[in-house]
Amino acid sequence: MRPKVLSWVFLAGAMAILPGALTYSQTVDSFNPSPNSVIEAAVPLPNGKMLFCGNFSKICGQTRAGLARISQGGSLDSSFTNQISLLLALQVGVQCIAVQTNGQVVLGGSFSRFNTSDWCHSIARINADDTMDTNFDRAYTNGAETINCLALQPDGKIVVAATTDWQAGSNGTLYRINSDGTLDTNFSATVSTAWGNYCLYSVGLQPDTKLVILGTFTTVDNQACTNLARLNADGSLDTTFQQPNFAYRGSYNINEAGGTLLIQPDGKILIGGWFDHVDGQAHTNIVRLNADGSLDTNFNAQADFSSCYGVQSLALQTDGRILVGHDSVTFDGQPNRGVTRLNVDGTLDSSFRTNLFLYAEVIYSLALQADARIMVGGEFGKLDGQAREDFARLINTGAATQSLTNDGTNLTWLRGGASPEVWRTSFESSADGTNWAYLGDGVRISGGWALSNTLTSANAKIRARGFVTGGRYNGSSWFVESTYPTTVPQFVPGIGNLGWSTNQFDCDISGSAGSSVEVDESSNLVNWTPFATNLIYNGPLQFADPTATNAPQRFYRLRLL
Repeated sequence: MRPKVLSWVFLAGAMAILPGALTYSQTVDSFNPSPNSVIEAAVPLPNGKMLFCGNFSKICGQTRAGLARISQGGSLDSSFTNQISLLLALQVGVQCIAVQTNGQVVLGGSFSRFNTSDWCHSIARINADDTMDTNFDRAYTNGAETINCLALQPDGKIVVAATTDWQAGSNGTLYRINSDGTLDTNFSATVSTAWGNYCLYSVGLQPDTKLVILGTFTTVDNQACTNLARLNADGSLDTTFQQPNFAYRGSYNINEAGGTLLIQPDGKILIGGWFDHVDGQAHTNIVRLNADGSLDTNFNAQADFSSCYGVQSLALQTDGRILVGHDSVTFDGQPNRGVTRLNVDGTLDSSFRTNLFLYAEVIYSLALQADARIMVGGEFGKLDGQAREDFARLINTGAATQSLTNDGTNLTWLRGGASPEVWRTSFESSADGTNWAYLGDGVRISGGWALSNTLTSANAKIRARGFVTGGRYNGSSWFVESTYPTTVPQFVPGIGNLGWSTNQFDCDISGSAGSSVEVDESSNLVNWTPFATNLIYNGPLQFADPTATNAPQRFYRLRLL
């Protein structure tokens, strides 16, 4: 049965290549911001825009140092002019981003100033109005450190993983800060290494408040503990966690160029880096551990990397398939350079394949948009034969599905397909759609999340939010959201684009956040053809059709899927 027709209009244009196109075939789409240097993370925002960070100085043909915001359509957001400054040769720019639910954004990396005037060594926070949060503590020591990962806890505190000591009074390279940026003195993790360079890359938060850390360390709490450890909520070593041993050609190593971890909803832990043995068994560059730290023998990824970067990023789909960002590699004996997708058991997903142009190129950053598009950042000049400088976006080979329902007592948010997997959820209610009250955190169920025994009015609006990690070292975080009840999507001429510009037709579509909308086209109002499927964010969906001049007239209608 086809979806119900919800709205239609006659327009002299249509919607073309956009997020969530109906024909899913993994390929590079037309989005091409062309930064002039490395992208460390590209994070999708709740309104459909994207925040880019790295050590670039230009993007979309315009000057932007280390930080830029780009619209759904791919143009630079001219209202966002924030930039960072690098004063020392060792500084690398913005490396990670944490998007908070109040609209503020925390930046981590290696930089000295924000907008040329404000000192903010390696960390800063931007307010919802894009100004710098001057109330956020930005204490610093010297210019040699780099923040690699920002892990945002549900209580608003932030776990920070860094290279060498960052703040006076912190222990080693791992610490936690309060929501105002001050050091949380109730968290104490003593992490050290015999190799002379403290370096923590990746942090994974568990729902039970424990955290898993990955880096080039050899001891935690003065106990032998190499590369990987699990800590209790106060930062002390969790001695119940079995300590795996990673090795490369006989020496302990997770990779001096970095590594990454990702905690699955079932508690299992994916580890990526540069190694060829784990606990004496052959496992090359990617492995999965059980929740207790023991090897998952049912995971059989066979990867052979030809350079020293290994795995730098991971992303998990709700169907359990795993996206791996890496350099030159052979998986299961088949060449697959750049981004690989694995099945749940670690075997190669042969329906998905990418190809970097040169063997020296590498993928650093992965992020799944809510509509399943894959944001890919790194150091490369081509991907799948398309000229893309350091960033590309891939059309996924599967669709993102989700639905939010309310039976009066129970809230259920089902998520499936190629949607980004979330590690926790929260539910809220509102009488006016503006002021929201927290209802509770979701509980994991088969196919999604639920909250039972809610006391909400029959007219209450419901909002569900899911929290995602990604970027280089999985050091960045953001959230996706959906609202209930679902409103009828409409072409809205009064809130944004409507009309012809540079030989294309532009318009906006309004509707409930998280809802999927199909656009059909017709030349006679009788025969309709599905044209594109798009996900609406918490703002109008922007679209444009550069092929609108090819037909004398077209009709369009919207369907809610």
